[in-house]
Amino acid sequence: MRGVFEAVSFSEFIHAKNHLKVLEDINDVKKNLETAYKGEIYEIEEMYPKFYEEAEKEGNKRAMNKH
Repeated sequence: MRGVFEAVSFSEFIHAKNHLKVLEDINDVKKNLETAYKGEIYEIEEMYPKFYEEAEKEGNKRAMNKH
């Protein structure tokens, strides 16, 4: 279980670093907000539903948040 936590933590670290790279171009706030918004929408609409489906196929109720 520790390995899963470390993998997720590292993933979120990379996610934050990527947002920081986008925000470094502070002169274009609108572009930065649109990029961040699109990334979050992708996670909500595509990435996490795929993760949920995979967990469901595996019968991984903890990953599905159904303890």
